[in-house]
Amino acid sequence: MQHGSRGDPKDGKEASKQEFPSVSVEQAYDDLKAMRVHGAGRIARFAAQALGDYAKDAKARTSKEYWGLVLRAGERLRSARPTAVSLPNGVNYVLYGGRTSFESGGSVEDIRNATVNTASDFVSSSLDAVKIIGEIGAKRVKNGDVIITIATARRP
Repeated sequence: MQHGSRGDPKDGKEASKQEFPSVSVEQAYDDLKAMRVHGAGRIARFAAQALGDYAKDAKARTSKEYWGLVLRAGERLRSARPTAVSLPNGVNYVLYGGRTSFESGGSVEDIRNATVNTASDFVSSSLDAVKIIGEIGAKRVKNGDVIITIATARRP
C-alpha cells in the first residue's frame, strides 16, 4: 500500500483533516517499517491516525483491559521505525490524551473518546501547522530561489 501521495491534492485544494484512509495497526506498522510513508510530519500523523482508528474500534470489558490494548498498539507503532523521531512524538501525544482519562478513573468510553479526540486533534493541528508554514514560506521564497531540503540521512 503506497501512502506517499494520499491526502496531498495536486490541484491546490486544502487536504482533509483525515489525511490517510483508515488502516489497522498491523497495516500501519508494515507501511511504516517498509518506509511507504515519507516525511516526519506525515509519519507522525499516519501513526496518530492509525492509533486513533484502533482506539475507536478496540473492544474491552474494563478500563484497564482497554487501556492495555491501546498501549500495546502504541508500542507496536512506535517500534516500526526506531529512527523516525516524529513517530514516537505522534504516538505519545495520542497516548497522553487517553492516559489522562485512564488515570482519572475514566470508563472504557471515556478513555476511548479521549484517545480518539486526541488523535484527531493531533492530525488537525499538524495539518494546520503545515498550512501556516507554507503560507509563511510562500512570502519569503521568490521565483528562482534555490532551496535545499534534507529528508533522510542514512548511517552506514
